[in-house]
Formats: sequence, C-alpha cells, structure tokens
Amino acid sequence: MEYGFLSVLPPVIAILLAFVTKQVLPSIFVSIWLGATICSGWNPIHGFDRMLNKYIAGSIADPWNAAIIAFDIALGGMIGIMAKSGGAKAIADWLATKAKTARSGQMMTWAMGLVIFFDDYSNTLLVGNTMRPLTDKLKISREKLSYICDSTAAPVASMAFISTWIAYEMGLLKEAFSSINLDMNIFVAFLYWLFSKVSG
Repeated sequence: MEYGFLSVLPPVIAILLAFVTKQVLPSIFVSIWLGATICSGWNPIHGFDRMLNKYIAGSIADPWNAAIIAFDIALGGMIGIMAKSGGAKAIADWLATKAKTARSGQMMTWAMGLVIFFDDYSNTLLVGNTMRPLTDKLKISREKLSYICDSTAAPVASMAFISTWIAYEMGLLKEAFSSINLDMNIFVAFLYWLFSKVSG
C-alpha cells in the first residue's frame, strides 16, 4: 500500500516534538505510534499493538539490533563511570596542557576522533564527552564540537580496516554478490573499493 506524503509525517512529528519537549525518546515513541497507526488504518489501538509487537519487540529481537543496544548500554555505563570517577576530566586536563587555543583544541578533538575508529557510536560518546570540558574552556561552540565529532564518527568507522561498520558493509556486499552470482572474497572487494577511493 502506498502512503505517499503520510510516510514523511512520523519523522517530522518526531523532530518537532524533540525540539518542543527536549525529550528525544518520548518523541520517537510517539512518532513510531503514529506511523504504526497510519499503517493500521488510523486505528490507534491496533497501531499501539503493532508498534509494540512488530516495530519495537521485533527490532529488539533481531540479533544485530540487540547487540547494538547491549553495546551502547555497556558503553554508556562505562562512560558514566569514567565521568563520575574523574577519568574524563583527567584526560581533558592533560589535553588542556597541549591545546592552548581554539584551533589546537579543535585539532585535538579531530585527532581523537580519528584514533577511536572501531565504532561510530563509541567515537561520538567518548570524544564528545571527553572533549566537551576542554572545548568549553577554549570557547569552542557546542555546535562546532558536534560537527567535528560527527565528521569523525561514521565516516572514519566506515572506512577503517576493522570496525563494527565493516561487518555491516560486508553483509551488504555478500547479498549483492549473491544476487549476481559473483564469487569473490568480500573483504578483498571492500579493500579494493577503499584503496580506489583513497588513491583518487
């Protein structure tokens, strides 16, 4: 069934609610409910049931999604412990001795983003939380910090030799190769593509 413009409504509602309420998760919850209600013929009760059983429980039941959620929870807990124990402040204080200007602070943030290449979620959480005290001290705007973190998160992880993104990308390549009956090592194909992009 074609929904046309209605398919854009749930994400728009999610963004608007997030801006108004400053609460991301409830906004996403409401937008998923709206989308499920649209798919259920505008029946909010059936939409709620569909949202819980298909879109939320179904997604969590997927092994890949469950692994991402578990990883994020564990990583978030680790970052929380590091922040409470003063570890993040210690790293920021050490970096503060190296970065004296806004330009050098941004370069430090960028370099740290390149070092943490194994996962884009880890990159965003670690770099953002660790560098925020330093960038605040150096009068670097939160928007600039967000931009640098985002520019060195998924882009770096998606081109690293070993990262959580590589497993996903190789899965896509495997499906594509199977559909055209191409017998080729997936990782070799990825490396060939990567080096062709780097070399220009």
